[in-house]
Amino acid sequence: MVVTDLHGDWDAYQRYRDTFLQLRALGQADVLILDGDMIHASQPAELDGSVEIVLDIMRLKEELGDSLIYVLGNHELPHIYSITLQKGDDMFTPRFEFAMNS
Repeated sequence: MVVTDLHGDWDAYQRYRDTFLQLRALGQADVLILDGDMIHASQPAELDGSVEIVLDIMRLKEELGDSLIYVLGNHELPHIYSITLQKGDDMFTPRFEFAMNS
């Protein structure tokens, strides 16, 4: 199962995660591939589930091991290379890093 571009949508993330886990339990899915851009919602900070998604992915990786693959997207890479990602007046990188440190 491949999931991409959730951009901090916690509800969508939960639905995809839970669907994968159900399919896996039934033997109908083996690997969950998260294909980047899981973070940085284009909505108010209080509605951005990016941090919760990242923390849950880390927990899920421990549980699933090689059955979870996370491919970094253009919204994750700026945090590795200390680059500010911005779209118009939205500065995604500082907001996410502030939330991670809270």
